[in-house]
Order: sequence, then C-alpha cells, then structure tokens
Amino acid sequence: MPIEPTEPPLSQRLAGLGIAFAIAAGCAIVGGFIGFLVRPYYPEIGQLPFGTVITRGGNLVGASIVLKGAAEESFQYLLHGATPAAIVGNIVGSLVGFLYSERR
Repeated sequence: MPIEPTEPPLSQRLAGLGIAFAIAAGCAIVGGFIGFLVRPYYPEIGQLPFGTVITRGGNLVGASIVLKGAAEESFQYLLHGATPAAIVGNIVGSLVGFLYSERR
C-alpha cells in the first residue's frame, strides 16, 4: 500500500516565503550598497553624499542645484546595483524557500 504524499503545514510554507523575501531583500540592499560605492566621481566635487543621491538631488538648494544631474546619475548607479541583485536574490530565495517548505 503506497503512502500518500501530504502537503506541508501552512506555517512551514509561510516560513519558506519569509525566507525567500528575506534573501531577496538582503540581496537588493547589498546590490544597492555596491552601486552606491561605485557611483561616479566628479572632478572638483568628488562623490555626492548619500542623502543627495537617494533623493536624486531633491534636497539641493541655491547654487548647488547644478549638481542635480550628477545626483540623478548617481541614483541610477544605485538602482543598477540593486535591481539585478534583487532579481538574483528572488530566484535564489524562491529556491531556498521552496526547499525549506518541502522538507519533512
């Protein structure tokens, strides 16, 4: 008499989903940090601070408003680091979460 496979309990499936989300979020944060570290260096001003980059230059006032383009470009570097890392993290996290939820 064969043994019927059973579904894992809901709590175990949700834990697998939580693991997947945590891995994807962690990868996105690390990728964004790497993107922030490799942002362009501008002669005379250097690299822009995090607050200016994350707001895409929205906090610039007065004469420093000319740096808005540089802030937007630096923000794009941050996004170009975070997006692929989040995609890879989502794939890896989904696999790990699935394997976790299927264990007995």
